[in-house]
Amino acid sequence: MDAFTPYNHTEIKDKWLNIHYDHVIRWWEAVTLLLCVLILFGVIMHFFIRRNRRLQSEIEERKNAEEKNRIRLSHISLSANLGLWNFYIQEGTIEVNDVWCHQLGYRPDELRESEGEWAYLIGGQNKWLEMMHPDDAPNTSAVLSEHLSGNSLSTMRNFV
Repeated sequence: MDAFTPYNHTEIKDKWLNIHYDHVIRWWEAVTLLLCVLILFGVIMHFFIRRNRRLQSEIEERKNAEEKNRIRLSHISLSANLGLWNFYIQEGTIEVNDVWCHQLGYRPDELRESEGEWAYLIGGQNKWLEMMHPDDAPNTSAVLSEHLSGNSLSTMRNFV
């Protein structure tokens, strides 16, 4: 291979650096590209809209099933005279039903924050522990603390 001469260098530089592109986008090519993009966007949006409708339908079905189960549980607890409570650990709140209040000798409005079949216990976890029988409270509090600290996977207490 021969060495570059100044002439070769200038010729190669002009050839590679001064390239001019004569191709311009014609209006029909731009319109075609735009239509393709819009059609693709429409197909994608159609997919997401159908999926969203399906999810909304599933949510409605689950809400209806949950409401039916809630009504069923209500009828069972009333007919069996079951005092029930739900402990929401993260919030430190306890939700109780009417039967639970009556079993303890209170009117529901004395113990609960609002009316309704289920409502939050005024005072939450602390009130629940205060109302517990004195023989049950220390052991239950210890078991609950142990469970909440992660030392046990589950806990179960029976109250008589």
